[in-house]
Amino acid sequence: MTETDTAHKREHLLEAINEASSNVRNAYLTFLLAGLYFAILIGSTTDEQLLRESGVTLPLLSIDLPIIGFYVVAPPLFLLLHLNMLLMFSLLADKLSPLRDSLADLPPLERNHWMFRVATFPFTQLWLRDTKVGGTHFFLQLFVWLSIAILPPVVLQWALLRFLCYQDDAITFLHQMLLIADIVLLVGFWSKVVPNGSITQARPVLSYSLKGIAGVVVVVTFFASVPRGGFRTAFRRLAGCR
Repeated sequence: MTETDTAHKREHLLEAINEASSNVRNAYLTFLLAGLYFAILIGSTTDEQLLRESGVTLPLLSIDLPIIGFYVVAPPLFLLLHLNMLLMFSLLADKLSPLRDSLADLPPLERNHWMFRVATFPFTQLWLRDTKVGGTHFFLQLFVWLSIAILPPVVLQWALLRFLCYQDDAITFLHQMLLIADIVLLVGFWSKVVPNGSITQARPVLSYSLKGIAGVVVVVTFFASVPRGGFRTAFRRLAGCR
């Protein structure tokens, strides 16, 4: 393949990536706003609201629900939004990988010329940037992984703990299954959405440690919230139950 053909191929890849990045950015903002809204509602839930079954409005759908209905519907909805984001990141990564390989052998000045034309979406920049670029690359990783790998299980676990006050074993079991499913999704998509050369790829010990911590959180939460579990009282106090 001639240099001209390679440049044309790179141009087409860049156009496809910028278009895909724009679509994923919109879904990403929706996901973050939904997560923030869910977290605010969970954090503001009181024992009185659970007792009175006060109404709340679901984001995106603008549906009024009793607060118990919110704790039944919102966690599965948030899990689906997280799955959607992981799928979209995975598909975007499939487009980013060939362009990254194509740019790797270019001289620094020419590589920078192409990078200036790449969409500023954090995930796209994280995949294509040189990992030797210090602070910027680190904060890109921190922002992306906090929002995609940390926020979802934290929100789901928070919903589980807060709803313990209502003492409904069936709904608590649903929350447990959703939390475990979310961790399984993260582990399954991890190698697809984590770019080669990132901290967790370059240091396998860190990657395994994160997965181990996630596993411990799931196990402890599960056994701490089952009916008559040994840590049930402690977790209800942690959740602020009276």
